[in-house]
Amino acid sequence: MKKMKKSISALLAVSMTASSFAANAAIGASALDTGNMTILQIEQQWNSLIQQEKQKFPEKKNGEQCYWNGGDINSYTTKPCGHSFGGVGSGCNSYSPVFYSSETYKVIEETGPYGSHLMYSQCAGFAAKLQEDIFDNATIVRLTTDLSGHYTALNGKVVSYNFKKGDSVRFGNHSIFITGVNGNNITFAQCNADGHCAIDWDATTYNGQTITASYLRAHLSYIDRPMMTGDLNLDGVINSEDVTVFDNTLKKDGATIGNAPADIYDTNYDGVVNETDYNRIKNMSGSTLNGVRYVNATKRTVTPIWMNTTVYSTDYTFMTADGNFYSTENGLNGGATFYGNFNTTKTNVTVPATVKNPKNNTTYQVTSVGYYGGREPGNKLISKIKTLNLPYTVRQINRYAFWNAALQNIKFPSNSTLKTVEDCAFMHAESLNYVQFPPSLETIGSQAFDSCKQLVSVYMTPDSTGNGKFRRMGDGAFLHCPNLWKVHIANNKVYRIFIGENGSVFDDNDESVRLELPNTIENNPGILHFAGASDVAKWRNVTLHIDCGNYIIYDNNFQVAATHPSTAISSVYPN
Repeated sequence: MKKMKKSISALLAVSMTASSFAANAAIGASALDTGNMTILQIEQQWNSLIQQEKQKFPEKKNGEQCYWNGGDINSYTTKPCGHSFGGVGSGCNSYSPVFYSSETYKVIEETGPYGSHLMYSQCAGFAAKLQEDIFDNATIVRLTTDLSGHYTALNGKVVSYNFKKGDSVRFGNHSIFITGVNGNNITFAQCNADGHCAIDWDATTYNGQTITASYLRAHLSYIDRPMMTGDLNLDGVINSEDVTVFDNTLKKDGATIGNAPADIYDTNYDGVVNETDYNRIKNMSGSTLNGVRYVNATKRTVTPIWMNTTVYSTDYTFMTADGNFYSTENGLNGGATFYGNFNTTKTNVTVPATVKNPKNNTTYQVTSVGYYGGREPGNKLISKIKTLNLPYTVRQINRYAFWNAALQNIKFPSNSTLKTVEDCAFMHAESLNYVQFPPSLETIGSQAFDSCKQLVSVYMTPDSTGNGKFRRMGDGAFLHCPNLWKVHIANNKVYRIFIGENGSVFDDNDESVRLELPNTIENNPGILHFAGASDVAKWRNVTLHIDCGNYIIYDNNFQVAATHPSTAISSVYPN
């Protein structure tokens, strides 16, 4: 009858729930799959559901009294278990459900010497187990009532409580599971009414007291009730107030309300929270709830299309009306960095040259792209974008900006000021096929395109005079790019172009890669310098091809390895 507490990890709680469901599913093929049933269907099948539980946990078997919790939460015994926690006599077991507070949406915890997770045995555990079976692991919300029978919902709203079938009610030191409500009359299931975990069905009394709705209102401590999908403010109905909650949470910054499971937003039960779910709540307002289901957060994985931007929120970050997310902490020259868009279904994104921070109305130039130095989850806001249109103001693609991203196209305007692609910027962007950089680009960092499996060509374009400014390509920039065919670097008459530093820029076994270096200007050769010995060896072994115009090529020892004075582009080989 009393509630027990003990240390238990979240993993253990989940595994217990999963094993409990598996045991329940084994009862028989006729068991109802309530996880796919609406509230109305559960109501219609209520008597069948209760009958199943009576067979699973009988009050008597062959004339003998039956007891719950004798070492197996999914079965019964004909001998009472011991009441000392940890197992005395036949060994009492315990059950760890998950409850959310109606006032805060926080998971309810009780701190004790063994930890903070709730651990139920005896009457409280039995009531919670019946809820799990009948509502198929439905997530539970706790309604704490006052003496007048009211509880406080989210945002301080006071709601009158009415008893429902399936409620687990705590009063005094006892918990019951309501099986029937008829006006003021209550029928319920319980165990431990006699101090020994005896199972009792169709009960109306406890400890000599007839239990009515009036009696419970005057004596109860709280009610545990399955959480209803769409009832975002937990007041028992779905109306415009829930639409407002949706507007101010997921649609605002990608965060659920409080610690609420995303499942409560998934009104069409497809595992994704999107505009369809939002519109369903709007259209459901004031109408019947018969088609609604209960929240099943312990069994279902539900993903909102809106990324949670609150995990990135600092004094330096902000989101604009189009859902684009920025930071001024790492922006170049006092500008802002584009982090991505919080709507993961928005795959084509255009970034403006200037943005206004709504927090302080300050306008910034967008000067860089990518959560600085962050792989997942740091770059999750950008990882679903397939086409990205960047403004002329962007000067840098940050480290790991598109690591493991879905990017297919990145576009720069002709007047782009991009100078640097940092280390690992496009690493594992396996859908990227072709990149055309502007003439302003100077550096591609180490491993910038490492493991871009579909990458075919990279093109550094010339300006209106036929020249570019590219200077340096880092080690491993194009490693593990099996489909790479050509890297084209526009002529640079001012600076040497350095390929690599100490290691390889290109794969060892790829004989198809061509480094294309056009220069059609006579008497003014371009200069290519291999800084690493391994790529020189590839060139000498003809596993790396160089097609160039008027160029002088140096090896890693600063020795002239080839001279190609012709302005006509053709293959060049070492001296």
